[in-house]
Amino acid sequence: MIDSQTAQAHLRDATTVHPLTAQVKRAQDLPPALRAAAFSLLGCDLDGKPFTSYRTSPGRVEAQAEAAALCDAITVPEREQLFCAFFPKLGPAMARWWSPEISPLHHVGWNPRPFRLLYNTETSRSGRLQQLQSLLSDSPHFGVGRYCEQDPIWFATYAPYLGSENSRALIGDRLGAILSTAIDRSDPSQGNAIQEVLLLSARGEHPVGTMGRHVVRALLSSSRPEGWQYLARMLAESGEDIAVRRQILDVAGEAHPAAFARLLAVIRENNLLRFPDVIKTVIGWLGVEEEGFSLAAGNTTLEQIESFLTGDVSREKAIFNSHDGATVYYALWCAAFMDVRHAVALASRQLTGSHVECRFAAAYLLSQVRLPEAETLLLGTLDDPDLRIATFAFGTIDWNTKHARTVPVGEISGSFPAVIPAVSDAERKELGREVGLLGALRGFVASIGTRVAIDKGADTPHHKTETAATAPHVSIGTFDRVTRNLLRFPVKERQLEPIVWGWTRRPAAQSRLADVLPGLLEDRPLSRLYPFLPIMSANGRWQLAEVLAGKRPRTSEGTNLLITLLSDGAANVRQRAADVLRRFPLGDVEIPRLEKIVAHRQHADIQRPVMSLLLSRTDDAVMDSAIRLLSSPEPSIRAVGFSILAQLTEKRRSPERVHDVVEGWLYGVEPHTITDEEMAQLKFLLTSRRIATLNAARKAR
Repeated sequence: MIDSQTAQAHLRDATTVHPLTAQVKRAQDLPPALRAAAFSLLGCDLDGKPFTSYRTSPGRVEAQAEAAALCDAITVPEREQLFCAFFPKLGPAMARWWSPEISPLHHVGWNPRPFRLLYNTETSRSGRLQQLQSLLSDSPHFGVGRYCEQDPIWFATYAPYLGSENSRALIGDRLGAILSTAIDRSDPSQGNAIQEVLLLSARGEHPVGTMGRHVVRALLSSSRPEGWQYLARMLAESGEDIAVRRQILDVAGEAHPAAFARLLAVIRENNLLRFPDVIKTVIGWLGVEEEGFSLAAGNTTLEQIESFLTGDVSREKAIFNSHDGATVYYALWCAAFMDVRHAVALASRQLTGSHVECRFAAAYLLSQVRLPEAETLLLGTLDDPDLRIATFAFGTIDWNTKHARTVPVGEISGSFPAVIPAVSDAERKELGREVGLLGALRGFVASIGTRVAIDKGADTPHHKTETAATAPHVSIGTFDRVTRNLLRFPVKERQLEPIVWGWTRRPAAQSRLADVLPGLLEDRPLSRLYPFLPIMSANGRWQLAEVLAGKRPRTSEGTNLLITLLSDGAANVRQRAADVLRRFPLGDVEIPRLEKIVAHRQHADIQRPVMSLLLSRTDDAVMDSAIRLLSSPEPSIRAVGFSILAQLTEKRRSPERVHDVVEGWLYGVEPHTITDEEMAQLKFLLTSRRIATLNAARKAR
C-alpha cells in the first residue's frame, strides 16, 4: 500500500483538467433526447452552458427529475450511451447500476430495514438521482467527476483515496455498488480483474489499493461467491476487532441474499452475538428489541431466518401454517428482504386470520414498511377485534402524512361494522348535536354485543345487530374509522398486555385517538369535532388550533372555537389560540366573550394577547368595550376597562373620547366609592386638577 502523498500524486496524474467541458462535448454527440437529459444531469441548460445558481436557473430541478425519469424509461444500450458521455469507461457499469431491473433497497427512517423493492423506479428515483449527481461532481471533497476518464479497475484501486476524509466512506459506498455490477455484468476478464483488485486490497496485498467501504460493498453485492465468502471468513476471525466487524456488518444488510444468509451463519456458528455491537446490528435489521434476544435465543432465530431466506416454500408455509407470532413475523421479514411488496401482500392475507399472534405479526411487519399500501392496511387494522392490535397499529401510523389523513380504507374480514349507526334529524335535534353524536357512538359500541379483548386480546366472534350490519366491502374515511373505534379504548390511559414479545406492550386511551382527529378533519364541518373536545389532551387541542390556522374560509364557527381555547387549562394551547385568532374575523357576538375572558383574568399569560385583539378594532368599538367593562359592579372588571382606556391614551387614539368616557363614568358614581386602585388609574387619564377635586370629595365623605 502506498503512502498518502504518493496516492495524491497518482490522483493528480489521473485528473481530467476540465471534466465538465469534456463531458458536455461528448454529450453534444448524443441523440436530441439523450443530449437534453445529459445536459440536465450535468447541471447545464439546453445549450450545454452550466447553470450559475439555483436562483437564476428556474426549472433546473424539474429538468433533472425529467432526465432521471428518462433514464428509467430508455433501453439499457441507450442508457449506456448516455452514461458513457459522463464516464466513457465506467459508463456501462453505471448504466447497469442505475437500471430499475436491479432491486434497490427500501430505506426507511433513521434505522432502515434491509428490505428489497423489486423493479422499483418511482420510489427510488430521487435517491438514485442524488447519488448520480454526487458522483458527477468535480468537487475534490465529495465527487469523482474529475476522474471521468478512468476505468472500473482504476476506481477499484483508488476509491479509498478519493474525496475528503469525511466523505470517503460515502464515495466508497457508491462506487462499490457500481463496481459490483461491473463484476457481475461486464466481460468475465474485466470482472475477474476488478474482483482480484478488491480481494488483494482486503488482504492488504495490493501495492496501491486498501480495505475500505468500496471493497465490502462491491464484494457483498456481487453474485460471485468468492468475494463474500472471503468477507465471511474475515467476520468469523474478527474476534475482538470491532473495526473489521463494523466494516462488514454496516453493509451486510444490503448484501446479495446468499451473502447475507452466509453472514448470518457466521454470526451464529461463531457465537458473535456475545458482542453487544453485533446484537445491536442484528436487532436493527430485524426491527426487534434486545429484550429476550439472548445468545441462545438469538442463534435459534438466525438459524430460522437462514432457512426462510433460502427456501420460498418453507417461508410461505410458516406464514400461513404456523400459529407462533414470532415465526410468522420472521418469515414475513424474510419475504420483505426478497421483495417487500410481496411481503405486504402476504401480510394482508394474514391480517384476516383467526390467531391473534399471527395477525399481530402481520401488523408488526407492516409497521416496518413505510409504503402507502402498507399504511392503508394498518389503517384497516384499527378495526381488529383485539384492542392490542388496534392500539399498536394506531401508534405506528404517521398521522401527519396526507395518505393517512385522506385514504379510504376497505374493510377487512371480521372487522367492526362499517359505519356509525345513522341518527335521524329529529333525534339529533332533540338530543342536541353533541349528545346526539356521542349517543350514536355509544350505541355503536354497545351494539357490538361484547367488549372484545380490551385487556387480554382473546378472539371473540362478533354479534350481528339490528342497528348496524357488517359491510365487508365498504370503504371508509380515516376520520370515521378513528371516531367509530374511539370508545372501544379505555377512558384513562392503560397499558395493555403484550403480544408475542414483552416489549410490544402499548398504552391505550381514548385521548390518543381524539388527538389525531383535528388533522383528519379535512373538509368536514368543525361540528364533527365537538363531541371529542372533552376527550382530547392538550396536544390534541393545540393541534385543533393549528388546523384552524390553515382553515379556509375564516368562519365565525372557527372564531368561537378559538375563543373557547383561550380559556384552556394548558398555556401552550391558550397561546396558540390567541396567535391564530388574530387572523379570524371578530363580530359583535364574539367581542363580549373576549371581554369576559380578559375581565375575569382567568390566566395572566392570556391577558396581553386578548387585550391586543380588543384594541385592534376601531376606536368606537374599543370605546364600547371599555364602557361595558366600566359599568360592572366588580372593581376588578372595571380595572380592565380603565386599562383599555389607558392604552388608547398611550397610543393617542381619540383622547377627547377617552376623556368623555371617563367623565361619563365619574358622573354615575359617588366619589367615596372609587377605590384606591381606580384612583391610581384615573391619575393617568385625568388632569391633576381634576384628581385633586376627586380626592377632596372622597375625604369630605
